[in-house]
Amino acid sequence: MFIEAQRKNETSLFLVARVDGKIVDSLGFQGNLRKHIRHSASFKISVLKDYWGLGIGTFLLNMQRKLE
Repeated sequence: MFIEAQRKNETSLFLVARVDGKIVDSLGFQGNLRKHIRHSASFKISVLKDYWGLGIGTFLLNMQRKLE
């Protein structure tokens, strides 16, 4: 399962936002393990269209910063 793999990876962070039990937003941050590219990472965020403009993505981004 994707989420379980992210939980076990020490260089990744995966957050979700739920509204009434429904996942409406996800944020993924994946760091690199290789020494020569360890300084780089990939970042992805996805919000269901019905929930755009409500600040949910911004909230998850701010949570990611607090967890660093």
